[in-house]
Amino acid sequence: MEKTFPLSSAGQLVFGVTAGIFLIMAMLIYIKNLLKGDITPRPISWIGWFLLMGVSIYSQIMEKGFEWGQVTTIISIIGCLIIFLLSLRKGVIKEEDWGCLGFGMMCGFVYLVTRDAWITTGFGIAADLLIAIPTFKNAWDKPESERSIAWILGFMGYAITLPSCFGLNIVYFLFPFYLFWLNAFMVYLTYLRKQKSPSKI
Repeated sequence: MEKTFPLSSAGQLVFGVTAGIFLIMAMLIYIKNLLKGDITPRPISWIGWFLLMGVSIYSQIMEKGFEWGQVTTIISIIGCLIIFLLSLRKGVIKEEDWGCLGFGMMCGFVYLVTRDAWITTGFGIAADLLIAIPTFKNAWDKPESERSIAWILGFMGYAITLPSCFGLNIVYFLFPFYLFWLNAFMVYLTYLRKQKSPSKI
């Protein structure tokens, strides 16, 4: 698919840098909470997310080239790796987390076999969504346990990212679009949803 009415390179740069600032702020806040011991991350999950997004973006760049709309996802990938490394000492590992690592490794295998950015990205998003289910459940049951301004900043960052993808090959749009709605859903679960009574959780 050819580009149709894309933003200028300068426009993509402005959107990409602005969105990147929001994502960096979100990452720094999460890391600060981690180091203070306010949260207990699960390192295997974070390395799995690093692999899923990393392989997907790598496949896009190799097949389609680099675009500024990928900046926020690349920042998220770097953030996942940093959080993984920091959480090795302060985090916990649960049995279901190994599925996250398995999906990440499978994403790499899918790319090696197909060399197709569409298939690799689609698999990465589907796997990422499955891996996010425990986090969604935790936010539904105990919103305060997942409540962080990092979700709001992530939502804002990806909202700014989406316009920079307009007119580009739609494969560039997929991960930012997915991550926009993931962050939006987490904002809803942790800040906006009204809990009427414990029996209805």
